[in-house]
Amino acid sequence: MQLQTIRLKEYLAFMRTVYKGDINFKDNKTGIIQIVCQKNRPFFRATLQEIVCVKSDGRILCAGVLIINKRASGEIYMSFFEALPDCKKAVSALVNYAVSFGRKHACNKLVVALDGHVNYSVGFGQDIESPTFGESYSPNYYHDYFADFTRVKFLSYYDSRQLVQERIERDLKLFEDNIEETTMEYADFGRGFAATMRRYTDLNNEIFAGHRYYSFRNYDEDVDLFRDMVPLLENNNLIFAKQDGKDIGFVLWYPDFNELVSVGKGASVRTYILYKILKKRPKTAKVVEIGVLPEYRQKCAVLSLFATALQECSADTNKIISSWILDENTKSKAITRRYTSILNKEYFTYEKEI
Repeated sequence: MQLQTIRLKEYLAFMRTVYKGDINFKDNKTGIIQIVCQKNRPFFRATLQEIVCVKSDGRILCAGVLIINKRASGEIYMSFFEALPDCKKAVSALVNYAVSFGRKHACNKLVVALDGHVNYSVGFGQDIESPTFGESYSPNYYHDYFADFTRVKFLSYYDSRQLVQERIERDLKLFEDNIEETTMEYADFGRGFAATMRRYTDLNNEIFAGHRYYSFRNYDEDVDLFRDMVPLLENNNLIFAKQDGKDIGFVLWYPDFNELVSVGKGASVRTYILYKILKKRPKTAKVVEIGVLPEYRQKCAVLSLFATALQECSADTNKIISSWILDENTKSKAITRRYTSILNKEYFTYEKEI
């Protein structure tokens, strides 16, 4: 076996071989890998990266991108990990190199399955079917390769649109005396795109500071992340909550565009034509992020944001799902399960002190 660095092009070719023939695979990966790992992209400039693989007889057995985010001191990420089955020795060699690389750069923890930043992709799924748009996806055998690591669990939930609506209406009545006047304002993904992204980034940096794996974001990183999605997004997919003229929170949601994507493919011009021109509407809507500044969390702003997002869903929507939530984040889990009560999927990152 031979360990060596490779170019992004060779890595992507290997990634596609891993999922060739996988009837559940929809390619959420390629676009995110390019955002994170291309040298001309904003996130790359804030990191130290190396794409590494282990080969045998010229054939790649496993590969990953080692990332040290300069704003997340002390951690090295083995991001975008991919491997063939039954390659434990090759994976061990890759892990050993990642540990050495991390120690060389004063890191004290290796994290597997965090793809640069939580805003990009996080976790190996557990017994999951076809991924929703923007969701992590990987073979189940990946978990076996990191059995001696510490697991960090993430969860997502779902329920029928009708039940979610009924629960929201119940709470709007129940808490009507505590709901302060909140203005809802939609994003501007046209001429106001840059200003919208500044609002979004500022709220993320303040709301999620201190959360596991979250690190400070620059405006240009979020602009770069959203730019590829903008053709599919409507202004109502990102909603800001304001009180006294101040942004206090937001909700990001969108239809599951992967319902319009063929097996093995990713969102593309075809997806745009189906959604925007032919008006094909996915049956599932996904709440990707919802957050409120700490001082406003007791004033039902989350409820108001969730209610507004639900109102904006297409009439064809019959299922609401959440994005991942840290299992240790009991408050977020409780709020989410109040409205979407059925466990959808589990995801795991893997940590190791080095």
